[in-house]
Order: sequence, then structure tokens, then C-alpha cells
Amino acid sequence: ARGYLMVIAGLGTVYGATGDVVEAGAPVGLMPGGEMPVGELDDAERTETLYVELRRDGKPVDPSGWFAGQAP
Repeated sequence: ARGYLMVIAGLGTVYGATGDVVEAGAPVGLMPGGEMPVGELDDAERTETLYVELRRDGKPVDPSGWFAGQAP
């Protein structure tokens, strides 16, 4: 959406380039480590971290609505 900036860090593979506008539902990349069945590792064994920051007009915004499909 216009005026929003999303910062994502921790991906092993990134699709696209900095500044690209991404369509709703489009993948932005893959976490490192390859595919792993859900539940194969417990939380103590997981080492990858995905950082997501959403800003609107330069100010931090809670991204939970975006992940729930309620983006403006």
C-alpha cells in the first residue's frame, strides 16, 4: 500500500530486489535450511529467525493485521 515500507531480514533466498513493489500473496523469499516437515524440530533446535518490520510514513506499525489479511 502507498506510504508503507516493509523490512524483512533473515531470508536465505530473496526474490526480487530492494525497492520492488510486491503483489499481494507473492512470495518474497525462502528461509535458510531447506524444507523441513512441520513439527520435526522443537523450538530449542530452531536457529533461523525472520525479522519483519512495517513502517507507514516512517513510523513503526504493528504488522499483525497484514498477516491476518486485513491490510489497508
